[in-house]
Amino acid sequence: METNLKNKKKLFLSLGLALVAALAIIIGSRFLLQGIGLRETIKSNDILSELFDTFKRIALSVSILLVVKKIYDIKMGFTDKNLGKGLFIHGFLILIYTGLQFYSEYTKPEKSLLSVLPIVAIYLVANLCTGLFEEILCRGFLFNSFKEYFGDNKKGVFKAAFISSALFGAFHLLNLTGHPEYVVGTLTQVAYAFVFGIAFCAIYYLSGNIISCIILHGIFDFSNKFWHLFIVERAESIEATKAVDMTLGQSATLLLIFVPMLICGLIQLHMAFKKKESVRALAH
Repeated sequence: METNLKNKKKLFLSLGLALVAALAIIIGSRFLLQGIGLRETIKSNDILSELFDTFKRIALSVSILLVVKKIYDIKMGFTDKNLGKGLFIHGFLILIYTGLQFYSEYTKPEKSLLSVLPIVAIYLVANLCTGLFEEILCRGFLFNSFKEYFGDNKKGVFKAAFISSALFGAFHLLNLTGHPEYVVGTLTQVAYAFVFGIAFCAIYYLSGNIISCIILHGIFDFSNKFWHLFIVERAESIEATKAVDMTLGQSATLLLIFVPMLICGLIQLHMAFKKKESVRALAH
């Protein structure tokens, strides 16, 4: 009874820390910049904005890692072991979606690659740092916390994957604080973030490597902006993609496109436990 109460307190502490981190990344920095009078300056310059976002995500990622190391005994999987397996076997469908997004977002370049190379590098690093923060928080920390609470078995892992992914999706509701008018688009983002969460939980659990999740997450986000970096008015071009809310039809189409990713993640987890059960049966 005492152990169960201790585990519950530990889990609620995890949820509290995750919420604080999510609020800090989306709302806290906004008030901080406003307080020191730099919000409009940074907001009006996309490079400064990306650099600031990169800095705050690295700072929060390091903070989470330090807290996890001090309070929890969680090994997140920062290793090269199974990196290729995580990227190219378990993450193959995300690579396909990334390629499709590169293709679908194509815009005729107005600048040469050489002239935009520094900008491309900044945006790539910024998006990888988004992957770093969100994967550490939602897979490395939350998924592992729920897995520890529910148990490292099929039922426990599925529960941990669903709940941590639901929270990952729900955190995107905080985007309404910046754009309260984009209700359909934000709710759509919540839904497909949940789907991506399941896929990343499967990749992480099966490979034991969080770096593969960070890379896949980062390059997928980056693929949405890549071609806009070759346009003269790049900041305006990127902002134009968020200028209007989605229609219900666009939302439904997008969610249908991501259904295979959800199915793939669930099948991979199911097959992993089926394989474990077969090994146990043979051993007996």
